[in-house]
Amino acid sequence: MAFPNDAQKSVIDHRGRPLVVLAGPGSGKTATLVERIMSILAAEPGAQIAFITFTRMSRRDTARKLEERFGREVLAEHDDATLPRVATLNTFAKAIVHRGAHQLGLDDNFSVLVPGQEDEIVFEEARDDVGIDVDVGAIRRHVEERRYMDTDVVTPGVTADQAARLLPRIEQLLDFYNSTDIAGLVNRARFILERDPSFVGGVLLHIDEYQDLNRADQNLVLTLLEVGGCEVVVVGDDDQSIYGARRANPDGIRDLLRRDGWVNVVFRECHRLPAHVLRAVQALLRLQARPGVDKGIIVPADDGRKVRVYQCTTSAVEVRRVVLDIKRRLEESKSWDRPMKFSDFMILSPHGKGLTAVGEKLVGEGIPVRARTRRSVPEELWKVLLLLRVVRGDDQIALRQWLPTLGLSAAAICRFRLDAEAAGRRLFDHARAVDIPEVNRFVDVIDRLRGSRDDLRAILGILADARELQIDEKALAMLTSAGERLSEGGRFSVSGLVRALYEEYGLLDPEEETADEDKVLLSTLHSSKGLEARIVYIVHLDDRFIPAANRDRDQEVRVLYVGMTRAKEALELSFAE
Repeated sequence: MAFPNDAQKSVIDHRGRPLVVLAGPGSGKTATLVERIMSILAAEPGAQIAFITFTRMSRRDTARKLEERFGREVLAEHDDATLPRVATLNTFAKAIVHRGAHQLGLDDNFSVLVPGQEDEIVFEEARDDVGIDVDVGAIRRHVEERRYMDTDVVTPGVTADQAARLLPRIEQLLDFYNSTDIAGLVNRARFILERDPSFVGGVLLHIDEYQDLNRADQNLVLTLLEVGGCEVVVVGDDDQSIYGARRANPDGIRDLLRRDGWVNVVFRECHRLPAHVLRAVQALLRLQARPGVDKGIIVPADDGRKVRVYQCTTSAVEVRRVVLDIKRRLEESKSWDRPMKFSDFMILSPHGKGLTAVGEKLVGEGIPVRARTRRSVPEELWKVLLLLRVVRGDDQIALRQWLPTLGLSAAAICRFRLDAEAAGRRLFDHARAVDIPEVNRFVDVIDRLRGSRDDLRAILGILADARELQIDEKALAMLTSAGERLSEGGRFSVSGLVRALYEEYGLLDPEEETADEDKVLLSTLHSSKGLEARIVYIVHLDDRFIPAANRDRDQEVRVLYVGMTRAKEALELSFAE
C-alpha cells in the first residue's frame, strides 16, 4: 500500500480544529490514525492521547504497534481511573466514571454489570419489585433503546405505565449494587463531564469507526470536544454502519461533514480491493433507498475480471462447488512462488446455521475450518472470578451472585436484599451486620483472603480449606493456571488478575474472535468486519436470507457490502434455487 498519500498526510499533520475523515474499506483510515498518534508521541512523548476504537481486536492491534515503537510504558495505566491511551469507548467511559463516581452517588470501586448475565439479575429484581409481568428480554431491549438512542423510546412489550415504574426501580437497584449497566456507562460519563469537564481536559482524541457508534456514544464524543476541550479526529465510513442491534448511527458522521468548524477530508483511494470487486461494491451501494455520502472513490480501469455469481440447484450443490474451487486453487498454486494456504480462503453466509453445514462438508472433504467464536468464562472459573472480585473490594453484585451458593433460597435472598435497602445499607455492609451463619462464615473467609490478596499460593490454600465455598479442584487448577499466566510482570495481585480475566474473555466488550490458524475461515456476513482474505466466497444469497424481511433494507445492503469488501483478490457469490 502506498502510504501516506496527500490526503493521509494532511490528517497526520493536522492539528487544531476538529477533523472528520470519510473513507471506504481498504483506504488506510485506521493506519492513518495510528500513524498520526505515533507522529505526535515521537514529537511530544508526554502528550495526552487517546485512541478510541469499536473493537477489542483493533484496540489490541493498535496497542501492539505503539508498544513496538515506544515500549510498554507508553500504554501504562496506574489505576482504573487513569484515562487509557488505547481503549474501546466503553473502557474510556468507564475511566471517566471512575474519576467522577462521587457525582453519581457511586463509590469509586463500582462495578460494571457483565451484559447478558449480571444485568439480568437487576432487570428481574426490578420487574418482581414493581409487580409487572414482562419478559426480561423486553426489559433489556427497552433499557438499551433508552440508553443507546439517548431519548424516550417505545418498545413492543413494555407499556408507558410499566416503563414509568420499571426504569426508576432499575436505577435504584443499580445504585444499591454500586454498579452501572454497560449501556449506561456512556451516558453517566457524559453526565459527569457536563458538570466537571476537567476530568479529560486537553486530551488528543482519535475516534475510529465513528459510524459504528450509536447516538449516545456520538453525543459523548461531541461533549468531549465541546465541554472537555479535547482535540478530536474521527474517521469512518457511513456505508459500513451495520450494527443495528446496538443502534449504530450512520447519520452521525454525515452530520459532522455539515457541521461548522469541522475540517473534512475524504480518502478516495482504495488500496486493498481489486478493480472488479471495487466496481461491484460501488454498484451495490447504489441499491440503497437512502444512499450514503458519495466519496468519489477512484475506480481503476476495467481489466476484464468479473465477480462471478453462481446459481445452483440446491444448497448441497452450492457448497460442493465451493469445495471443488478451493481444491482447484490450492492445486494450481503449488507451482507459484507463494502457494495458497487454507487461511487464504474465507466463506461468508448471511446466517450462522448455514455455516454449520458448510463446515461439516468441508471437514468431510479434508479441508480444515475455523470459525469466529465468542469466548465465555467456564462456569468454574466464573465462580472463582466472582470471589476474587469480592476479595478485591466490596463488590455488591458479585456478593449477590454468591448468595445461592451459600444455601440461601430465592425468597431468602429477596428478603436479605430488601432488608438491606430498608436499613440504608449496601449488600456487603448488610452481610456484616446480620446474624446468618452461612453469610457470616463467608464474610470471615473473605477477610482472610483479603489478608493474602497479593499471594496466589496463600489464596489457593485458603480456598482449598474453606469447604463451605465449594471450590472444587478443577476451579482451583483454573485459578492456578490463570494466576501464573496473567500475573503482571511476574507479580501477582487480585486486582491485576481480575482485570486480565476481564480482558481475556471480553466481559465488558464481547466480540467474536478467531484463532490464527491455517484453516478456511467461516463467518457470518455481519461478523466479517475487520477480516480479509485473498479469496472470499459468499454463499446462501437466497432471498429467504438476505435481505431479511424484519430488517432495514439499506442496512442489509451495507452488511453485504462489508462482506464483499473482505476480498483481496477474488470474490465469488452463489445462491441455491
